[in-house]
Amino acid sequence: MEVALRPLCEADFKMVLSGNREECWAGDYPSQGDREAAELGMVAPFNEPPWCHYQIAIGASGLVVGQAGFHGPPTNEEVEIGYGVVPSARDRGIATAAVAALLEIALARVEVRQVKARVEASNVASQRVLDRCGFGVERRRGSRLFYVRGR
Repeated sequence: MEVALRPLCEADFKMVLSGNREECWAGDYPSQGDREAAELGMVAPFNEPPWCHYQIAIGASGLVVGQAGFHGPPTNEEVEIGYGVVPSARDRGIATAAVAALLEIALARVEVRQVKARVEASNVASQRVLDRCGFGVERRRGSRLFYVRGR
């Protein structure tokens, strides 16, 4: 599946939180997770590309089906990613393609040695995405699994 990552700016976060809808959004976008990410984006210092949040758009239509991005710029040669795809777009390889795009962005930078992600142990689909993208489990803490992928 072909995906495009579109950087989110403050105006985009406000639109996600406003309850208004863009024509290019999937019917179930934004999800609760997308709204929570937008709230965090409005509170935390806004990160400029490439270390920002992105909307995930698919195909020629540019339909927005989720968000993916970085939890900030690299620290100690590491960055953490997060991602989510709305239910109507799942099981089509979109999350895998989005994570692969984030990896391409991160690992092309000399200041990044490792990319990290964390998922709930019950979220098997997200674990499969990380496995397909070459991540390995670094550790488990409570109900969360912590993944890492290096150069």
